[in-house]
Amino acid sequence: KIRRRGSVGKMPLLPYSAMATQGMVWTLYGVLVQNPAIWTPNLCSLILGLYFWAAFMRYCPKEANWLPFTEKHHRRVFLGTGLLCAGAFTLLDPGTAATVLGLTGNIMTLKMFGGPLAAMRTVIQEQNTHSLNLGFTCIVNVNCILWFFYAYFMLNDPFIYMQDGLGLALTAIQLALFARYGVQK
Repeated sequence: KIRRRGSVGKMPLLPYSAMATQGMVWTLYGVLVQNPAIWTPNLCSLILGLYFWAAFMRYCPKEANWLPFTEKHHRRVFLGTGLLCAGAFTLLDPGTAATVLGLTGNIMTLKMFGGPLAAMRTVIQEQNTHSLNLGFTCIVNVNCILWFFYAYFMLNDPFIYMQDGLGLALTAIQLALFARYGVQK
């Protein structure tokens, strides 16, 4: 959508920067709990998040302050979160480190799931969904469904299933905005 239009419009950067950040956190969490079913897909999330972030910034005006904030703030949060997680991973006992990484991962993932809602005011005021990405919303919704059931029934890991249950609710709100205002090309 961004490349096709040659502009990010008023779309927020937050879903993409949060995708990269939460991918980093959950990759470390998966390595710590020694579960490749957690760290492998989240390593993909980290890589794709960084790719989408770079693609977004290629079409984003330098003065953009609706991302929310600016791209510099997003970089600082990414680097700060990386330092926090690396410190927890290397300096704390595994149980405490898992708690720190799990809680940090929850915060970052909820920012990714709720990031598009930063554009909700624009969507409602303009009564169109130009500032939302339907493809991203649908993929995140399916992702939440799959992770919720896997984490609840197979892993019994509340750090994962609680965030994905909330993610389902947040993506449902976004899908409701598409149902109300339609999909703008």
